[in-house]
Amino acid sequence: MENLTTFIGRADTGMLLVETMTTQPSWRTQAKQLLRSFSDSYPHTPSRRSLENDDCYIHYIIEANVSFMTVCDKSYPKGLAYQFLEDVHQRFTQELGRSIPTYDRPYAAQQAFDMTLDKIRQKYFDPNSPENIAKMEKDISAIQTIMVSNIQEVLKRGEKLDSMKT
Repeated sequence: MENLTTFIGRADTGMLLVETMTTQPSWRTQAKQLLRSFSDSYPHTPSRRSLENDDCYIHYIIEANVSFMTVCDKSYPKGLAYQFLEDVHQRFTQELGRSIPTYDRPYAAQQAFDMTLDKIRQKYFDPNSPENIAKMEKDISAIQTIMVSNIQEVLKRGEKLDSMKT
């Protein structure tokens, strides 16, 4: 099982800035093709998306012209993959944000961000770890709260419509 193969690149040019190693050559090829396709349609590329392939999912977010992408097994939880990407985005921006416009060659941020990325990947690697289960439960709880609120609003609207009819 291989999870969280990660790619960070410029969305406008398709240039890779950081890449983790993978034992799945097809994943690397698919991710690089997707990153190159962003440059053709940027800034009209969706800012968040998941794509399903034969043996994996590719999840990505694009923020401030930088694409954060992870390729993982189909068994890896989608919500946790997005939490991973958000964490990578925050740390990358925090550590290298001012340098991003100056990167003009492939893998320009690899050395500066590689160790940080490895630490983040280790935290998220096992989706069944107690920390990651707690993250997913928190996410589910937040979604449940939003759904309950939406249902209550719909019921209130229904009551208003009923009172208008009478």
